[in-house]
Amino acid sequence: VQIQSQVLTSCVILAQALQCHVCESADNCKKATYCPNSSQYCKTTLIYQRLAGNLVKKECAEYCSPQNSNAGQTQPQVRCCTTDLCNVGIENSAPVHTLLSHAVLALSLILALVSALSL
Repeated sequence: VQIQSQVLTSCVILAQALQCHVCESADNCKKATYCPNSSQYCKTTLIYQRLAGNLVKKECAEYCSPQNSNAGQTQPQVRCCTTDLCNVGIENSAPVHTLLSHAVLALSLILALVSALSL
């Protein structure tokens, strides 16, 4: 009877605990974790880096203060939410201007090659 009571208590505690995705970078950013009972928020921090792309940190948090920033700024963007697994949305990606500059570079190389072959 005591074991059943402990199992039931554990289930009730888990049912009350918030679930968040937790990661330190882009790797495994969809790892669901039960948060400590003191955590009220799922927190996602997005740090923009010019060449490396966006660095993402997802975690359980007792406190969370949302911050918005535009791409290219050094201030992190912080998102807060309060429902199970709500911090799934932000993924690591290369910034748009990096992709665009790579496309322009590739096009320039192709045009130079075509021009050289035409001679």
